[in-house]
Amino acid sequence: MEAEKLEKIKFNRISREYSDCTSDYDVVLEKEMTVIDFVKAVIDLSDKKWGSVAVCEGKIPPYAFPYGTVVFEFIYRGAGIRDNIPRETVILELKKSGFANDLVKQVRSNGGYGDMDYWVLI
Repeated sequence: MEAEKLEKIKFNRISREYSDCTSDYDVVLEKEMTVIDFVKAVIDLSDKKWGSVAVCEGKIPPYAFPYGTVVFEFIYRGAGIRDNIPRETVILELKKSGFANDLVKQVRSNGGYGDMDYWVLI
């Protein structure tokens, strides 16, 4: 089951590894996904991961500024993290945002080890 989940999202590193052991990535989706499908896939990658997801309109460089507009942002923390945020809470928050069913056009991320932040272009 884990391999199936990992097949939905692939990471292509687009930067060098920084001194804090993080890198920037283009995130490649193997099929068309809505924002909520993408977020569920991210949460399901591992219960030991954490970070943030920013939903953007416009162009997104790795950090979304100044070329993108962040219209919604939230934090996720897997079940294996001490101060975790339950999957259901993250999904409910996203549904309330009004962006859950928008199609994902592009995703970039930054992170390493367990910490990964995502910028999702709608």
